[in-house]
Amino acid sequence: MDRTSRVTDYRFIKEANGALTITNVMLEDDGKWQCEAENTRRYTENARPVKLVVLDRPKPPYLLIDSRRLDAGNIFVPVKENSELNLACISEGGNPRPTLTWEVLLSPGVDRHAQKVSAEVLELEEIKNEKQDKNGYKINSGAKSEARLAAVYRAHHNARILCVMEHPTLKIRQNASLLLDVQYTPSFAISRTPGFGYPLREGIEVSLKCDVDSNPPSTPRWQKDDGDTPVPQTGDGFLNFTSIRREHSGWYKCTSRHLNFQYSSIGYYLSVRYDSVDVTSEPDDQDVSVAAASHNPKGQLEVQLGGAVTLQCPQGSLGCWSHLDPISARLRGLGYGSSQPTGQFSLKDVMYQDAGVYKCVGQPLANKKKLEVLQSVTVSVKGSPTATALNATPVAYPGSPLHLNVEFCANPPAHAARWLHGDRVFTPGNQYGSTVLAYSVKDLPTPYCKEARLTYVSMHERVPRTFYFIVSSPGGVAEAVFNVNFTKRHRTMSNAIDDDEEEELNRPEQIHFPVFNSNTATPATGRGVGQALAVALALALALICCH
Repeated sequence: MDRTSRVTDYRFIKEANGALTITNVMLEDDGKWQCEAENTRRYTENARPVKLVVLDRPKPPYLLIDSRRLDAGNIFVPVKENSELNLACISEGGNPRPTLTWEVLLSPGVDRHAQKVSAEVLELEEIKNEKQDKNGYKINSGAKSEARLAAVYRAHHNARILCVMEHPTLKIRQNASLLLDVQYTPSFAISRTPGFGYPLREGIEVSLKCDVDSNPPSTPRWQKDDGDTPVPQTGDGFLNFTSIRREHSGWYKCTSRHLNFQYSSIGYYLSVRYDSVDVTSEPDDQDVSVAAASHNPKGQLEVQLGGAVTLQCPQGSLGCWSHLDPISARLRGLGYGSSQPTGQFSLKDVMYQDAGVYKCVGQPLANKKKLEVLQSVTVSVKGSPTATALNATPVAYPGSPLHLNVEFCANPPAHAARWLHGDRVFTPGNQYGSTVLAYSVKDLPTPYCKEARLTYVSMHERVPRTFYFIVSSPGGVAEAVFNVNFTKRHRTMSNAIDDDEEEELNRPEQIHFPVFNSNTATPATGRGVGQALAVALALALALICCH
């Protein structure tokens, strides 16, 4: 628009038809251009402005932690549990302004449900820079994005934090990353063999186990009544009684020394029974005397997958059936029984999700003014494995992570589970370089059911679009298929710009992603799909047989 400084510039050539050709385009040419026409009567007319965007590639992004630049050669960042973490991502240069986004990838094997942490608190909170947005973008001034974790949890240990940069000049997005080394105090998990609730008779073999989760790791030590244990213990957390005696009864707790501080679990009272004990008796509220389970005094019913079963309240009682919710441990109503003196509840086309504890709640014949648990039945489902893709058709973008989730159930339990992708096989609980995270299998509240997750850290066109999850058990083989919808973020850009419209910078038409071999970029069809699936299944079965 500065006519005085540009008319004599050799880079600008005015064509006979009024067009303007700019040779050797520079960043200073970025901006709005306008054509002005004048006739012989000196009447002028101005055309609508045209916006010229001169592309300039930005430098790779880097991270700041508490205003200090992170050393690219040392991406491990030590941080204490429950502390606040402030991050900044910087990209220098570039036109138009680069786009910066954040991503948190938890370490494989982390079970946030067991740690009772919601997904929301594990994500980064991006801090809006209103001043930067208000002042607009100056050419080559770069971009800055700030984010914070209000509190760092132990679930963040070994998590990877990514700052992803997107720009029209980049064929694939660039990123800067760090790994969190979270230091957290010990937490204790105590288990027992035989299991809790089983009466311990004098003379049987008993084992106590203490698992300590801390970083840095610490060694568990048992104490009895705040003193030494009656039997020797090893450093792996086991306390083994080969023949337990009545004098072994008492309060036991697990302790650990961590960073010069002493920590301990809550106390557990070990009670040894030395009188006659009927270990097969049921608790009072689970006494079973039902027609539906009369053949099984413990109220255990085994149903085949896809089968049917009918539960019957005790004869002569007024009751209805409820299902014990495995997550909340509360009874969930299933509707009232029939109008007859007894109640019935039927399950058809039984799934693994139907397994669990069912209780008949009603009025006993002896006291019809009081509601009691009249009967308890545990339903177990047995059959071939099932596998369900929780996001069967996910959308993936160039340079962004892809997350796949599958739920699978099997009784008898599965003895092998694998992810298949192209000619590669991924085993849950492993990391494959910096590209694939195969998370450990996680138990779900539903009996016999588990969840597996896979993260492909950076998607691009050469990545095959189909993923398989194969699970095998003595009952058979099941698979889940994921068909990825790979999408390029494309928006069209208009040359004409109104002064009152908000300006947007979009990817120019001449910037294209490279075209790769169509055999890898395009999913096979027809006969090719059948061959690919046959190869994948054969590979999975071979792995299972070897296992």
